[in-house]
Amino acid sequence: MGTTKLVIREDKANAKGESPILVLYTHNSKSVKISTGRKVQIHYWDKGSKNAGGRVKKSFRGFTELNSAIEAQEAEIQKIANIAISLGIEPTVEYVKSKVVSNKGNKNVKQPLELLPFISKYIEDASINRKSSTLSVYRTTLKHLRNFEQAKLKRGKVLLFETIDLDFYQDFTSYLTNDLGLSNNSVGKYIKTIKTFLSEATERGLNQKLSFKSKRFKVIQEDTDAVYLNEIEVGILCQLDLSKNKRLEKVRDLFTVGCWVGLRFSDLKEVRAENFVKEGNIKLLRIRAIKTGEEVFIPLHPIVEEVLDKYQGNLPRTISNQKMNDYLKELCQLAGFDNLETVTIYKGATRIDKQVKKYELISTHTARRSFATNLFLQGLPTYTIMKITGHRTEKAFLRYIKVSAKEHAKILSLHWQKMQPTRNY
Repeated sequence: MGTTKLVIREDKANAKGESPILVLYTHNSKSVKISTGRKVQIHYWDKGSKNAGGRVKKSFRGFTELNSAIEAQEAEIQKIANIAISLGIEPTVEYVKSKVVSNKGNKNVKQPLELLPFISKYIEDASINRKSSTLSVYRTTLKHLRNFEQAKLKRGKVLLFETIDLDFYQDFTSYLTNDLGLSNNSVGKYIKTIKTFLSEATERGLNQKLSFKSKRFKVIQEDTDAVYLNEIEVGILCQLDLSKNKRLEKVRDLFTVGCWVGLRFSDLKEVRAENFVKEGNIKLLRIRAIKTGEEVFIPLHPIVEEVLDKYQGNLPRTISNQKMNDYLKELCQLAGFDNLETVTIYKGATRIDKQVKKYELISTHTARRSFATNLFLQGLPTYTIMKITGHRTEKAFLRYIKVSAKEHAKILSLHWQKMQPTRNY
């Protein structure tokens, strides 16, 4: 890998005592000096250390601007060398010097574009209109890519759009799985996010490499073992005497409302008194879902009406999702939901089973899953439930709900009992 540092040519000083500022590029013990087109008087130049190179002293008027300009040119030369390595080209002093000359001679020349600076700018722009949870996934994906670039690529090599191919996919998913120990679903989440970045870059005309659209550049997704609370368990929560623990009481009340309205927590925390309306004799919750933008109407379950009466027509004040999840586990442990659940995760081809107490698996999202599963078990048409949950396909909905094989058997048995014809033998 080549190195760069800033130097001056004291022997080339002009009549004013100004010396040219150069970038010294070194590769395999050979060096070349490349002009920055800038000059500075010798007494304003700090030579710096042997390896770090020099900079303009603070005593020079305009030192900030001049240092920024020459450092940018140094960075461009280092970038030429790094890109060469990424393309499998040895960054010799002759090659780098020729590229600098070529770029100066042709202002329209386009260097291969780096992926990570684009992603960083994309995240910065997206912060205006994306949810904090989405931005968090974006930033974590960028962090993994940066660490992968440093840990797994040849020294000096950088991720370019044109190097994001099926080989990259294999190497990166292997890194996430084997080096970081992430589950298949976590790996899939980050691959999905990378595909989002690449799609945007392609739309902008910055990316011509379309390997990310290949079926082999796939988003891995395994069925999760998320739990739900049945109606009896929701009832147990409702009956808990929490009069001496207002913190858990508010969490319980908001969570049980979620079990009977099926909203995402991001929507539930936005519900206000004006969202509750009346159509004839039916009381409804009317809200426009943040994720889909669709308006949803939900009839009020008696438990929801009880909570509204308790809080003078409003829902309890919400707290952060993280705090809510912590308190829910405490609440459900208090309720005795400590039966063991088998949780299965996949890391690559390895299956890992572990036993976890049910209350440890409860989160704000459990309310929404409980809503959908309980209504399905009651025999409510799938399409009707989907209009509230926002699932667009029955396949996605059936993957979402948590119905055991035994519960499916009971549903079929009840169906046969209802459909049993009168037999005249």
